[in-house]
Amino acid sequence: GLRAQLEAEKRTFDVVVTTPMSRALETAHIAFSGIAGGFIVTPEETETAKPELGAPQKGRSLAEIRSELLFTADWDFSPTVEGANWNLRVDDGVGGFVHPQPVEERLETFKIWLRSLPYEKIVVVGHSGVFDKLLGRNMSNCEIISMEI
Repeated sequence: GLRAQLEAEKRTFDVVVTTPMSRALETAHIAFSGIAGGFIVTPEETETAKPELGAPQKGRSLAEIRSELLFTADWDFSPTVEGANWNLRVDDGVGGFVHPQPVEERLETFKIWLRSLPYEKIVVVGHSGVFDKLLGRNMSNCEIISMEI
């Protein structure tokens, strides 16, 4: 898998940026623990939530994440602010936490934020619907793309 490939290539990274969605947090942990210097969690690269998808796009509160995913104990969650960019969705019957803006409205700001980070080798773990828009191409699951932003 991805972890084996990274270890075989002896790749290391300064930081991993991931979304607060469980599947992204778990992927970031499994693939990059021990080979990345740290982890930053931000909802800016989450997909635009679609009520018809239900649970796959149902985020959890920061308290739930930290209590259930103990490996995130020393991760930096400061860019994720409940009530600002990580809001409880109550109007669609599904619930869960989501980013309040459509992904298209936050891509440029996300790129600027990535450029501002004081790191050289940054891994971004997120969702294909975002990366397809960000990169202008369809990505495969767990595909690695190296690029300068």
